[in-house]
Amino acid sequence: MTVQFPSDDFDVSLPRRIAFEVVVPGHEHTYHIAHFLPYYGAAFCNRFADAWVKASLFQVEGTVENYFKAVRTALVWVAMQGIANERTPEARVLAAFQNDRVPNEKDWGESLRNLAGAISDIDDRSFINSDNPASRNKKNESVRAGIGWLAKQGLFPDVEYEFRRLQIRTAAPSKCIATIAFEAGRLPLAGLNASDARQAFIDFNKKVLEEIRRCLWLELKANYDLFDQGQKLMSDPSLPTFKEAEQVLSSLSREQIRKGDTFKVLQLSEQQGLGLALKVLRARAHGVNLSEKLLGYARSLIDHGSAQPYFEATSTALNAAYHILLIDAGANCQPVDDIPFDCFFGKAKRGKFAVRSLRLNKNRKNGEEVPGKIKEDVEETLLYVESKTTAERPSSVVVVDIWKKLTKGMRKATGPTSERLWVWRIVGDTVVKTRLVSMAGERWPAFLDRHSQNPTFGGLPITRQMIRTTVNNSRVNSGDLDFVVQKALMGQSNPTVTFEYLTEGAIRALLSEKIRTFVDAWEATEITNFDSAARYMGVPAADLHRRAQLGFENGLSFTDPDRPVARGPTTDVKDALSPKAKVFRVSSKSLTQLELARRALREQFESMLNLNPLRLLRTWVPWLAIVEGYCAKLEKTRFKVQLRRARDAVEAKLSAGELRMPLLW
Repeated sequence: MTVQFPSDDFDVSLPRRIAFEVVVPGHEHTYHIAHFLPYYGAAFCNRFADAWVKASLFQVEGTVENYFKAVRTALVWVAMQGIANERTPEARVLAAFQNDRVPNEKDWGESLRNLAGAISDIDDRSFINSDNPASRNKKNESVRAGIGWLAKQGLFPDVEYEFRRLQIRTAAPSKCIATIAFEAGRLPLAGLNASDARQAFIDFNKKVLEEIRRCLWLELKANYDLFDQGQKLMSDPSLPTFKEAEQVLSSLSREQIRKGDTFKVLQLSEQQGLGLALKVLRARAHGVNLSEKLLGYARSLIDHGSAQPYFEATSTALNAAYHILLIDAGANCQPVDDIPFDCFFGKAKRGKFAVRSLRLNKNRKNGEEVPGKIKEDVEETLLYVESKTTAERPSSVVVVDIWKKLTKGMRKATGPTSERLWVWRIVGDTVVKTRLVSMAGERWPAFLDRHSQNPTFGGLPITRQMIRTTVNNSRVNSGDLDFVVQKALMGQSNPTVTFEYLTEGAIRALLSEKIRTFVDAWEATEITNFDSAARYMGVPAADLHRRAQLGFENGLSFTDPDRPVARGPTTDVKDALSPKAKVFRVSSKSLTQLELARRALREQFESMLNLNPLRLLRTWVPWLAIVEGYCAKLEKTRFKVQLRRARDAVEAKLSAGELRMPLLW
């Protein structure tokens, strides 16, 4: 094939067809490279296509796709840099490729160093628009691997790709949905205090998860309703057999069949005609050889895409059932991917069902093939979903049962389709698939597009990773800080992993709540006449008395120096303090010490948030709450000016080296 450019003066033809996409044998995914043509030219596209096929032929498809995207973006980045400045090494690399040459090692090496630097720079958005160090590190790793593959095929000089690995903070791997809604101006918090803002986050996270789940259920239910209707249509005993229908259709021309009213020739009603058409297309999907006239009859009444939900699950239903389980279990995508057909373990306990997830053997090196079926010695993980169900909100148990009914016709007696829960079929195809590589890139984005006008979550850039973060934060923000419970519910082996899914916002909200609780308890212990206080504040005296007792029981007796301290036969640690030590005397020295303690605790809070989050919750947050509580109390008294002056003095002396931060442990 030649590509001709229209011109009156000359005729230019290329020696071979331009490769705009790369097809690797055995891979379902097609690798598009048309991006390269305006920058590097047709010859480079063809060379890249040949090299990529050779490099990725025996590699795992998921890995190949990740590396390809990274390399493609990297080459476009190099081209853009070269176009922007012709004196850069990227410009010389671009010129070499345009002239069908391999660039020299020096220019290529400098280009790779600049590229790695851009990816490792959090403030540089030219390659990746992300603040997540882990994402940037992974991109660098993917670029290095992909470039290395192509260097072995002679497309690039064999230069080592080196990059600066960014430090990964032990924090939430993704934002919760309430956070991105707030950033998009969809969650107004103006005028709210800390407690109300915290509750607004909780309510929105719960609301958006329920709304997403509701929309998913409606899509699954739509498929199930059509499936139920299709079973009734196809089970009509008065329908002719395929052989009988073919005998009648053989006397008709294809043009007559295409008119769409051939069911009348078969002496069928419109509903019966549709039932026969559905049976034909179902048989076609199952691989049965049918005559062209019989297929033409079916297509004249309904197309493959419209017919599929009448006899089996669609890709839309797959997306719905999968993500309902993802939301209910609050799990990562991989364990949900690995749920087997027989997925429920035992009976419901305490309102929850255990869902089995079998970790498949995934050999990702040396190009070895991923096993085609589940083995008996794989590691088993348990996820947990609620057993409660209603007509408007069916449980995951009901959803799985519906899914099994929708996919019964896709499954064989043995093999992957009988062992794995998630199976699907492309419209009009006969092959049943069990791999979910298209879920993140196609199915979930398509769902968001369908609901882009939804008033709750429409238009928000929600990733599937955010779902787990949102679920976990919703549970924690609701007051469930039992890490053992969280660890069990999430199926995690290490409690530090659980903490990674608590956003800094959740921890700071917890700190604000503890400060409020401390100040409330302190105020309560200052009240001596409960009857008058109750009348003044408009609350029952009994409630105020309980607040006072709570304060004293939590070691706040120093806030009431005139209150007698009960002495027992043994000396408690709290009693070892002298009466003077239990009273905060406002002075320049004490305010300076208070400010130093506050600064030290805040500084340690930031580091402990990442280094030792469990000890942070157990020890540091309560102490910081107490110190912040003191400051909040003083700021409401006549000492607020002295406190402000003490803070300014501490700031100046720390800068001059006259003071040092206290060492805390």
